[in-house]
Amino acid sequence: MATVSRIANGRIPGFTGRRGPGAFNLKQAGSLPAAMVSTILLSLTGCGGDDAPPVPTDPVEWLASQAIPVASVDPGNRDFSDLEPLRDVIGDARVVMLGEQSHGDGTVFLTKTRLIEFLHQEMGFDVLAFESGLFDMRKAWEAISQGRDPRESFSTGVFGIWALSAQLQPLIAYVGEVAGSDHPLELAGFDSQFTAAGSRAAFVSDLEAFLEAEGSSLPADPRWPGFRVTLTGLIDGSQFTVKPPEAEKEGFRAMIAELREWVGEGGAAEPGSERRFWAQMLKSAEAQAEGTWQMDMENLTVESARFRDEQMGDNLVWLANDWYRGRKLIVWAATFHNVRNIGQIDSRMPDLDYTKAMTMGHRVWEALGEDVYNLGFTAYEGEAAPWAADSAQALAVPTEGSLEDLMARAGLDNAIVDFRGAGPALSWLSEPLISRPLGYGEMEADWTSILDGMFFNRVMERSTRAEAAGS
Repeated sequence: MATVSRIANGRIPGFTGRRGPGAFNLKQAGSLPAAMVSTILLSLTGCGGDDAPPVPTDPVEWLASQAIPVASVDPGNRDFSDLEPLRDVIGDARVVMLGEQSHGDGTVFLTKTRLIEFLHQEMGFDVLAFESGLFDMRKAWEAISQGRDPRESFSTGVFGIWALSAQLQPLIAYVGEVAGSDHPLELAGFDSQFTAAGSRAAFVSDLEAFLEAEGSSLPADPRWPGFRVTLTGLIDGSQFTVKPPEAEKEGFRAMIAELREWVGEGGAAEPGSERRFWAQMLKSAEAQAEGTWQMDMENLTVESARFRDEQMGDNLVWLANDWYRGRKLIVWAATFHNVRNIGQIDSRMPDLDYTKAMTMGHRVWEALGEDVYNLGFTAYEGEAAPWAADSAQALAVPTEGSLEDLMARAGLDNAIVDFRGAGPALSWLSEPLISRPLGYGEMEADWTSILDGMFFNRVMERSTRAEAAGS
């Protein structure tokens, strides 16, 4: 019977088999009477026997019938009926990671904003964690939650490539719009880097104020002024190019070790306490210092950047399991940082070996497993560039047989392909396939082991600079 063969292949049209209310575990079928199994299967598919059309195995036909079409990528469109299938796709996942090919994908910025509004309004996600500083984003949210101007506040935390993009302004406005409501969308950061004005203006003074309020004598220590100088150089980024002398590094290491030991006592075990925040913040700062000092800016490699991804992964797991325990998080970051199993990707470039790389997403996946749904993005045509770039990168015509080529031939405009729900029968999708979710370079991988799904934009428009406030 057609229905049974399709079930055996792991695919029920309109049903992903994920956890959640009404989910049916097919592995349990063997213990049920045959008549009962038949009744359950018929109720799930909504039709019986050979009347059910078989799921296509041809890639183009499958994409045309099984991809989730998205009617609009306009954040102003809050008719979310087209996104309703995401409830089953995401299921019980409490972390949704939204990637981007580069930092100049204007259409992706808009697309992600509409997805964020849906996840916030319809699925209970209430934390938006950016690929920006752990401390910086704390200051940004602090300002917004106190009623300060959202655009100005956002810029104190988020990298300028996003904060000053015209395509980010709808998201900034939305965060400000709901900040004072009963269901705000709280901002957070997980980057080990110090990314904006928030840390430059307040990190050292906030640390000192916290220590003094908690009764620590360390700010009065004769070594503190030297530590403060090193810390300031780390925050302003100057140490990426001008490394401190070894004696200065050793002094910093000794002081931050004492700080971490002191902060880690007693109160650090209290959920939501300032000690708990600073314990993680100092751990992150220590990792950033060591990575900065080891990094050769004239010879950057994927291996030299491992420290950042590893600490970002540690910070994000801490946010999910500790600081925001019991809440649901949306992650905004480059797809490169979000992917897992990056060593399985063939970059098809002799000088780019991902087997030596480690990503934040892999660390998070190891810790949270299917509690994370990781969505990549790709496009068929158009152009991409950060708002500050003078010229844009025109997207090349995709290689025949690539995922982008197949999705275009399937007639898709904006659509989501759910890898988790694709089923084992679709061997073509889990075999090496060319796609370009990482910087628009065509690479080859079993993308189902790298991401949980892919959002396809037929046309990509670049990021442009936002108009000045009040203009």
